[in-house]
Amino acid sequence: MSVELYAEEIVVVAVAEGPSEFKIWLRTEDPDNLVGDLRWLCEEYLDYHVIVDMARLESLGSSTYKGLLDLRTLTTECDFRLVLCGLSPHLKWQMECVHLTNEFDTFETREDAITELSAACPEM
Repeated sequence: MSVELYAEEIVVVAVAEGPSEFKIWLRTEDPDNLVGDLRWLCEEYLDYHVIVDMARLESLGSSTYKGLLDLRTLTTECDFRLVLCGLSPHLKWQMECVHLTNEFDTFETREDAITELSAACPEM
């Protein structure tokens, strides 16, 4: 898991990725799952858009759904967005089964999500 500062107003949460030297890591603790990253973000001062990259995730549990909904509520209250990307057909099916398909903006790739959110960020 990783919580990476991608740009000044964009954070990427990536499943099954480890630290690399060229990224800015916001979280120094090693979470044991996606839920840990989502909870950690909910406890932080939120001043950025959040992308959750699920390209390497096989399945979602109920605590993950709750974490995503909690984080979505927080980002909305702070006038930012939470988007998902990289959902496999199985994850899309799971989201459909729990009636969350329309609750999140989704993108095929991380790059697509970054492009969309970058357009919404003010120029520096």
